[in-house]
Amino acid sequence: MIERNIIYNEDCQSLISKIPDNSIDCVVTSPPYWRLRQYDIEKDQNNKVQLGQESMPEEYINNLMYIFNSIRRILKPEGSMFVNIGETYYRMTTRKRSMAGIPDRLKIAFIESGWYVHNDIIWVKDTYTLDPVKDRFTNNYERIFFITKTPKGYYFKQPRIPFAESTLKRVQYAASNKKTDHRGMGNDNYQKMLSRIANKEITHRAMRSVWDPKRDATTLKFPYLTEHSAKFDMNVVRLLIDISTPEQLSDGTKTLVFDPFMGVGSVAVVARYMGRDFIGSELSQAYWKTSQRFLDDTAGLFDNLFDIVEYKDMEII
Repeated sequence: MIERNIIYNEDCQSLISKIPDNSIDCVVTSPPYWRLRQYDIEKDQNNKVQLGQESMPEEYINNLMYIFNSIRRILKPEGSMFVNIGETYYRMTTRKRSMAGIPDRLKIAFIESGWYVHNDIIWVKDTYTLDPVKDRFTNNYERIFFITKTPKGYYFKQPRIPFAESTLKRVQYAASNKKTDHRGMGNDNYQKMLSRIANKEITHRAMRSVWDPKRDATTLKFPYLTEHSAKFDMNVVRLLIDISTPEQLSDGTKTLVFDPFMGVGSVAVVARYMGRDFIGSELSQAYWKTSQRFLDDTAGLFDNLFDIVEYKDMEII
């Protein structure tokens, strides 16, 4: 059995091959984006071109799916996988300045490979990075795919958030309007809903698939994390782990979270904070060293880690 709570400085395929079948409870990851960043390696341990530096998006998607389809073996039937992916643009002459459609290509590839894609989450990114382009809108979101290898029976805690003030006002108006038949609910149903809200029987609604979390401020406390220009937001990681895993399994062992592209270790740090075990790989020597430092520096912050990170209050039921 491979040792837990370690980020291995090796190629993810090598690590995946050592992990037993049906042993991972949750995968949370953000692979290198296509043609966007050059890391400190030119080729992986199998002498292949660095993931994300393929000449064409089709090749990039094929390489990603080879990895993710390998993960299918180690993911438990009740497990979930969350994949964060962003859009990039062609740089070649014939299609230059056009979107490459990377997230959509990947989503279709998951579906065609037999995975179950339950949500295409829009993650609104509150960043202060200036976009130098002048001939299009600034992109301020990325996508997160919620994926399982079974159609049902996977672990999921429905996240719920408080009703917005605007929602309450609309319900009050509809309940007072006898002609209202909003989305087939009718005035009577709105009256019942308003009564339950007034009596605090209903205080929250189901969380939707457009997320706008508070800003991850860990780089203010640990400036060296800016060495990685695409650090995974710890607020988002926390929510993903929270909704998809129990802290402890029925046999008394801890949930195991896996990230094949650990970067500076955000998934590992959050998993440990939440009482889960983790395992991951990072091929870049520089980022692997940063992840070790990040784990060391946050080891004593279990009581106030998310006072630093800023986490939007949310009730998970």
